[in-house]
Amino acid sequence: MKKLLIAILALSFSSVVMAEDHPIATITGTGIDLKTYDHAIAGSIRDFLVWGFVDEATFSSELIMRRDGQIVRANFKKDGDKIGGVIQQQIDGKSRETAIYLKGINKEQKALLLEIAGEPVTVTIQFDKIENDHFINPVYTATIRGETVSFRLEGDACYGFSFHLAALILGAYAH
Repeated sequence: MKKLLIAILALSFSSVVMAEDHPIATITGTGIDLKTYDHAIAGSIRDFLVWGFVDEATFSSELIMRRDGQIVRANFKKDGDKIGGVIQQQIDGKSRETAIYLKGINKEQKALLLEIAGEPVTVTIQFDKIENDHFINPVYTATIRGETVSFRLEGDACYGFSFHLAALILGAYAH
């Protein structure tokens, strides 16, 4: 609980820094080909299309996917003492759900501690340098269900935007 509280505070403080615009940048990686601008992403993950955005004012994000002939939407936000959300989809009358929640931040190791589909997932962040509390050209790496997934943002991101990128991208990837 203490780690989560620290994470919420760190992300809250970084939201002020998140408010500035960023130029169009690319995000590429394991089955990931996206563009990002002003805290929005669009492109493809695996073999489907995605679009998402972060609302800095509410520290929330929305993911929209065109997958399996359907439009699938999910919201990631602060709800009580949790930050995250659930991707839900109906396929042939069966429900498919993928929950993504922030469990904490390890600033010493530069890592986000998530829970994806009930499993702990550590997202490591490597970067060229830090400027104004932003990672420059960060590379995010996680192992989901035994598969290593990595993606690089050609640009910059603070911890808050990094969490939302991880929720949007890794959530879509895992779903």
